[in-house]
Amino acid sequence: MITEDLFSFAYCFDFPTSLKQLSEMAIPEPWQFLDPQYEYSNVDTPILERYIRNIFRHQAICANHCADPAERSGYFFLRGMLACIHTGLVTPQLEGIYALFELNRKGNAKCDWILTGFYPASSPRLRCIPALPSAPRFYSESRGFHPEWDVCINFAHILQEPRNNSRLPSSIQDMRNKPLLLQAAVQYGRTLAEVNPSNVAAQLYCGKVQYLLPICLTDMGRCDLALTLTPQNGYYVGHTCLTLEMSYHNARMLGRPSANWLLGLVDRQTAEIQFPYRYIYGL
Repeated sequence: MITEDLFSFAYCFDFPTSLKQLSEMAIPEPWQFLDPQYEYSNVDTPILERYIRNIFRHQAICANHCADPAERSGYFFLRGMLACIHTGLVTPQLEGIYALFELNRKGNAKCDWILTGFYPASSPRLRCIPALPSAPRFYSESRGFHPEWDVCINFAHILQEPRNNSRLPSSIQDMRNKPLLLQAAVQYGRTLAEVNPSNVAAQLYCGKVQYLLPICLTDMGRCDLALTLTPQNGYYVGHTCLTLEMSYHNARMLGRPSANWLLGLVDRQTAEIQFPYRYIYGL
């Protein structure tokens, strides 16, 4: 079995420097937040660090579920002195980028492997691998978001559980009409999704696709949270709310986010242009 946590699997010496080199190798995109909500030890590429750790876990889980060695190597190559995975990122020349590991030869080491670095498919460092692993695959087909479906909200979990309630804007955390505000915000988010489906982002949870519905509780033009929506038989279950940074990390695993309310976290130009509510309501 492959350990599913990157830092338990391998020593990642000077990981921030390796990630900086990876960010310069891949197609450019923002890997840090404009105004971080949380403190990150890696201040330059915190989004990329979370992404790589998530991708590693996903590929390890997929490989561990494979009985056929050839299929297993398609997710996670591990043979002899070398191991590698496809990061899901590509260079501007559209070459896949791989994380390469070498066997740790030190006795009594905590980790059996060492992260050598990140390399494009054409790198000589990868020539000893007979067949490079495939890019991460998350699901075979997209069901698409259905804004007309009803949403069953788990009010108790979102509003009464202390950790989840703390994610709400501080100005409404103690209000008695929070359920009404949340219900109205969900309906508003569904209306926006009908006008512009790209307002809804997707994420992966336990191997299944969920959707992230933007929730505006204090200002119709600014998103405060995202409600996770799990598809059921013709409706969605809104089980919990995520902060915007949590939502960006989760959505980035499937692909570069395109929703304005997520892009505003990393791109100053879209930070103030989130929802076309004025055109919808004539305000």
